[in-house]
Amino acid sequence: MKGLTERLLNFFIFLRMMKKKIYVVDDTLLVRKIAIGFYECGGYEARGFPDAGSLLEAIARGERPDLILMDTKMPGIMGYEACERLKRDEATSGIKIIGASGADADSYERRWREAGADYFTPKPFSLGTLLDKTRELLEE
Repeated sequence: MKGLTERLLNFFIFLRMMKKKIYVVDDTLLVRKIAIGFYECGGYEARGFPDAGSLLEAIARGERPDLILMDTKMPGIMGYEACERLKRDEATSGIKIIGASGADADSYERRWREAGADYFTPKPFSLGTLLDKTRELLEE
């Protein structure tokens, strides 16, 4: 029985390692929690950050998400500025980034595109569309 238990445990560890990691960066706790819960229900491993600075610190420590959903206006560093930093760095340029904004979406969409974002969504976003786009970006 011990051998079976060990194999099952190793299998579940393997499955967890295979899950794609998504980081949600938004200074509004409710938005962060909804997006994290939504992604977890979709089978992803999700983690939240209250601002771009804390995200960049985690990445500087070697953490590597597969995709980042990031708000535009946050204390400290604007989301598209963090995006630009990540896309300029060879070590992080492959991370897929979705920018989001609830205000002045047209103007901010341009800023996100210039920063190298892979997609932009206005807020409030459609969870179905967001999940579809996430899957599409992670399959590339």
